[in-house]
This record gives sequence, C-alpha cells and structure tokens, in this order.
Amino acid sequence: MIRHALPLVVGLVGIASSLPGCGSSSSSSTDHAGVYSATYSGTYTVTSPPGTPDVPNTASGTITISDIAGGGVAATFQIPPNPVSGAIDFAPSGDTWLATAPATGGMCFVGVVDGNTQTNCCTQCSISFVGNTFTQPNAGTFTGTTAQGVAYSGTYSGTWVGTKE
Repeated sequence: MIRHALPLVVGLVGIASSLPGCGSSSSSSTDHAGVYSATYSGTYTVTSPPGTPDVPNTASGTITISDIAGGGVAATFQIPPNPVSGAIDFAPSGDTWLATAPATGGMCFVGVVDGNTQTNCCTQCSISFVGNTFTQPNAGTFTGTTAQGVAYSGTYSGTWVGTKE
C-alpha cells in the first residue's frame, strides 16, 4: 500500500498497507528540512468484515521533509517497494505542527502491497521535531480490496519516528 506524509503501513491477515503522518515543531522549518530514515509502529482495526482481529503493523521507509511558504513543512513518504506517495503540508501551531487541509496531494494515500489495493486517510496527524529526529503520530481510516477481491475497511493509529540521514 502507499502511504503519505502520514505514514503508516497496515498489515492484515494477507492485507498490507502503508500510510504517513503529520507534524509539529517549535523551531524554524529550515532546521528540519532533509531526508529521514523512519520506522512505523501501529495497529489496524478491521471493522469490515466483522470478527477480524486487530493487526499490529510495522514499516520502514524514507520521509523527506521540505520547507514550504509560510514557515511550514511538507513531508513526503516513500515506503519500499512502492514509489513516493505524495506530500502533506504541516503548519506550525505552537509547539506542534498540524496537517493542513487540503494537503499537497491530498490527505489520503493509495497503493498496493502484497497484491492488495488500499486507501488510507489520515484524520488526526501531527509532527514534532527534537534535534535531528521527528515523531509523527497519526490515526485515520482505511478501505481496500484483497488480491482475491475481498473488500475490507477499518481504522488505524500509529507513529512514525525518523532520524535525519
């Protein structure tokens, strides 16, 4: 699956997907621009079909943070083997940067993992920076179709943590 600056990857009994996160920071965006090696840890809760157990999910990838006009940052996610999935803009809000709407490329991410096609939409995203690392908690909804044509949907929550390369 593809994810966006609200990262996250979903793994469900034969279903996998990724999604990016959001941002926050108390220093200027130019302090944060760069390429980050990142890992994700979260949980997917499948609500349909019913009775599917929660699925823990982990992923790793590259998140590029870029400065944008107005003092914000854009986060662009690339979770192998998928191509870059797009970017989400974050605007400073005190010590936390929040995803702006509409984000660059949208707040939803679509991709294919293990033959399953999935869309993840972040509904709660932020990002914070400390030194050369970031933490990007995110939560949202997902829908998808397995390679066998079975539709599924649910919610997810998790966190990306990245270190500047």
